[in-house]
Amino acid sequence: MSNTGESFALALNSGTEGPCVEVPASSGVNSNLNTWSPPGSSSNLLNSAYVISGTKGSSAVEESISQILVELRAINLSQEEARRETKDQFTQLNTHLTLLSSRVSQVEKRVSDLEDAENRIESTTSRIQYELAHLQLKLDKAENWSWRSNLRFVGSQRGLKQPHR
Repeated sequence: MSNTGESFALALNSGTEGPCVEVPASSGVNSNLNTWSPPGSSSNLLNSAYVISGTKGSSAVEESISQILVELRAINLSQEEARRETKDQFTQLNTHLTLLSSRVSQVEKRVSDLEDAENRIESTTSRIQYELAHLQLKLDKAENWSWRSNLRFVGSQRGLKQPHR
């Protein structure tokens, strides 16, 4: 920093340019606090930064700087904590998604098994219906033969001639 007693402005920023940049008062920073960038830099250090102007060696300025540094550290810590929480939440979400994906696969397998069982039931039902129809034909044929046999038997009992076979 400059000599004690010299007029200055100090920009405290937690951005990529570093946490603390001294801006000489002669650079015109006091006239345009929101747009100053150091020579050779394209970044604007004063946007969303703490800016203190005053005289070097002033205890009020030193206290302000200390307070701002404490606040910046607290902000950095809370940002780190937020990043950790976000990472933890992402990990939990990823775990839940993996479990859900596994469950979906199990449900899809179960649906496939049920569809296969349904197809087997339909096939078995068709086979049973065919067998029942076939048995019904045999039964009808047997009943018809039985009825004719009964007629022959009754006819023979009455002395009627039996037809030749």
